[in-house]
Amino acid sequence: MGDLYGKVMPASKKQINDKTEYIKKQTDKLDKKIENIKSEVSNAKEQLFRQQEDHFNKTGQKINELQIAELRKHVDDIEKSVHNLTNSVNKLSNSLHLMDLQEKKIFRSTSESVWAHIFHDTIQGSEWLKNKTFYPGRWAAGYPFLYALYRSLNDFQPKSILELGLGQTTRMIGQYAAYQKECRHIVTEHDSEWIDIFKKGFELSSNTEILKLDIEKKSYYETEPSTAYVDFTERLKEKKFDLISIDAPFGGDHLEYSRMDILPLIPGCLNKDFVILLDDYNRKGEQNMIEKLEEILEENHIAYTTGKYWGNKDTFMVASESLKFLCTM
Repeated sequence: MGDLYGKVMPASKKQINDKTEYIKKQTDKLDKKIENIKSEVSNAKEQLFRQQEDHFNKTGQKINELQIAELRKHVDDIEKSVHNLTNSVNKLSNSLHLMDLQEKKIFRSTSESVWAHIFHDTIQGSEWLKNKTFYPGRWAAGYPFLYALYRSLNDFQPKSILELGLGQTTRMIGQYAAYQKECRHIVTEHDSEWIDIFKKGFELSSNTEILKLDIEKKSYYETEPSTAYVDFTERLKEKKFDLISIDAPFGGDHLEYSRMDILPLIPGCLNKDFVILLDDYNRKGEQNMIEKLEEILEENHIAYTTGKYWGNKDTFMVASESLKFLCTM
């Protein structure tokens, strides 16, 4: 599989970032050049008017009208050249930006495809994952998340699992919980209609409990409100977990903070050996949530390690030191 990955993957993420930085520097240089030319034009115009005024003061006569017209035409030509150059630079900058976005999209799509192959190869012959039908993507977790989740379940074998968001990951965790008789699995969900639809299409064992919680808008650190579960802390404050899977509630591309629900429970809700998986880490809100999570762990002197798996979306993992191998699979 390593050979496949190497053949189909385009430039590395570092190479893409380096190229983006190079493009930005070149664009900045062109912008500065334009500003310098504009400054020179402005100085030339001022000098022209000063020369005209000085000559008039000395001789009492104006510069020949033909000379004035020629000088003004020269200045106008320079200004037009600057205008055309500015338009060209802007078009080039936009083209480079679109190329950069397209290259990143190709990189992510290719990475997602590679993880799909790795995931399907990994789950072949699984003792507990009998129903291997999943529908990843869009709002649901992608293949990097499914792979990291499967390896966490299969290799770590947690006994107490909290899952935020009923969906594709529930299809996997539900089967694991049914197989591991000592496992207890709680999944939070706000949508009653979706709960009914899911139950009709997928059978869950008594080891899985769906905890119906309403949602509300909540502001963190005086920023734009994001979606949060109502009474989340109150309903779960007495419980401890080995594995926490987070793919809910709703997030967004422009939020400063997102999916902050578990933070008031940290570190009290964690067992000694733990894994936390977060979907949509490519978004700023989720990145800031992880930053706050790490601050809490460090303040409480809890050793941990992190890892990131990327495809169409980024999956972030925080694990106890004892499980650091899960962050480098």
